[in-house]
Amino acid sequence: MFKHILLPTDGSELSAATIQQGIRFAKSIGAKVTGLCVVPLQHTLFCEMEIPTKAQEQAAKRCKERAETYLTVIEKDAEEARIAYDVFMRGTIIPMKSSSGWLSRKVATSS
Repeated sequence: MFKHILLPTDGSELSAATIQQGIRFAKSIGAKVTGLCVVPLQHTLFCEMEIPTKAQEQAAKRCKERAETYLTVIEKDAEEARIAYDVFMRGTIIPMKSSSGWLSRKVATSS
């Protein structure tokens, strides 16, 4: 049946409850879990403004720290359940709205 279950998280209470259920389900069927937290590459407020690089870097650092906290929950719960797991943090393409609908614009980041 299922061998690998994706557990996306945003740190919300609903995410936490879903992670617990997903891990229980994975354990019951012998599946591996992958935790995923998608963070903005750049805060949406920075898209149309000229913000100093240092402020952008600080915001990105806070987003990364928050994502790491969320993913730690999945690591801890998976280890306690003794199931295989991976966790990933990815940058997102920020959706932008235009008169013709939603479009996506990738925002460059410094690595």
